[in-house]
Amino acid sequence: MRSSVTVPIAATIATALILAVLAYFFALLVTNEAVFIPLSKKTIDDMLKMADANPDDVLFDLGSGDGRVVIAAAKKYGLRAV
Repeated sequence: MRSSVTVPIAATIATALILAVLAYFFALLVTNEAVFIPLSKKTIDDMLKMADANPDDVLFDLGSGDGRVVIAAAKKYGLRAV
């Protein structure tokens, strides 16, 4: 007598997706790579407004992005950026 186990297709797909996501994050950990998520122009502008930026200020950017924060600060607010 044979026994058959029926696994719902949704459970199979969910398990496959979870395993794929875990494999992706494991690969990121192994390769020591970080995901780059750039800030929007609105977010950068809001940050500089909150800081009450003016041309007498110097902005030190410790990030490792594409430089859009320092470029916006220099262009729009006349800040010196390092």
